[in-house]
Amino acid sequence: MMFTHIAFGHRSRFQNLKTDKVFTLKRTPVICCRMGAEYRFKLKLFEGSIYAGYAAVSGYPYHSSKTRRSKYHLYNLALENNYQRLSLGSLLLYIINTEARLNGGGYFYIEYPLYTALGFYLKLGFFPDPEGVSESEKKYQLSASAGADVSSIRNHYLNSKLSLSRRYLFWRCHTEALNTKLCEAMCKKFKYLKPDR
Repeated sequence: MMFTHIAFGHRSRFQNLKTDKVFTLKRTPVICCRMGAEYRFKLKLFEGSIYAGYAAVSGYPYHSSKTRRSKYHLYNLALENNYQRLSLGSLLLYIINTEARLNGGGYFYIEYPLYTALGFYLKLGFFPDPEGVSESEKKYQLSASAGADVSSIRNHYLNSKLSLSRRYLFWRCHTEALNTKLCEAMCKKFKYLKPDR
């Protein structure tokens, strides 16, 4: 099982304090891929029977190396147009991050965030994964070794930092830091209701 600790179970309900709309969480079963190494699942939110949005997650909760911690990746988060600007994306991220944190995840990762959503993730404290940054720098070093002027390559790198930040493969945020930011926001925007039976 992917999560030993599940903070918000199937049919958990959340009331948006601004609109009084109630959203129900539905969890898909965990699907194991790659011989037990990777798990994938989806969380979906519904207002009554109307679909509002979902988040898809992959996790690597177990490692053969005892020094490595479990990893969790958000590989898709989408909301229907009518349900945007209600903090449902933050709610889904909070649910996933809470469970990743409780199950030993040190960092929560996103892969190739959409440029339009990058501000959302930056505000929450996400930053380019150091290994991803190293990969970008290696590409420039390879270009330089192929005959390009090293100083011009470095200047280009510095001048196009924002452009490069859009191309980093992985972004991450420490689960504790993300929990602190999201928990405070979620307490102001949502009320947790008893699960619907």
